[in-house]
Amino acid sequence: MKLNDRQVAALKPEEKRYMRCVDDGLGLYIEVMVSGTKYWRMRYRKGKKEEKLTLGKYPILSLADARDMCIEARRHATHNGGTPRDIVCPPVSATFWELAEKWYTQNAGAWSKSHTTDVRHKLDTYLLPQLGDKPIASITVQDLIGTFRPMILQDILPQWIKPVSLRDRFSNLRSRLEK
Repeated sequence: MKLNDRQVAALKPEEKRYMRCVDDGLGLYIEVMVSGTKYWRMRYRKGKKEEKLTLGKYPILSLADARDMCIEARRHATHNGGTPRDIVCPPVSATFWELAEKWYTQNAGAWSKSHTTDVRHKLDTYLLPQLGDKPIASITVQDLIGTFRPMILQDILPQWIKPVSLRDRFSNLRSRLEK
């Protein structure tokens, strides 16, 4: 049965997440989470392996737009020999510096003056000298460990690393680094 927009809007959350196929032969389906959030996803094959790709959230991305994205992604994969992921999620060529500056600019207005100054200092002192010129896609875990090591050893982790579990991971890492 082909889904229409009214049927998609009427989908309700259940005890477990579930999916409903749009049934148009494109591999497009909607996944309904327990929370009620709905995601458009598509299935495709990469060699013999089945891959899944998230296209967007419903209702931000309508059924018609999800179909169009799915068609365009499949067309691109067919004509250019890539995968649908290449068109939906193109490789990021931005450097760490570009994205860090964009993030800082977007958030600085909401922070207190002292926090803004602290974040700017840590970016300029620790992060940008080590990672600034690197393309995001090329940054490895080893790069991050090397960058955070001085901050871990001095116990000056940035304010934006708040979750306890992450702090625990860093303290475990700190004890290994001190050996």
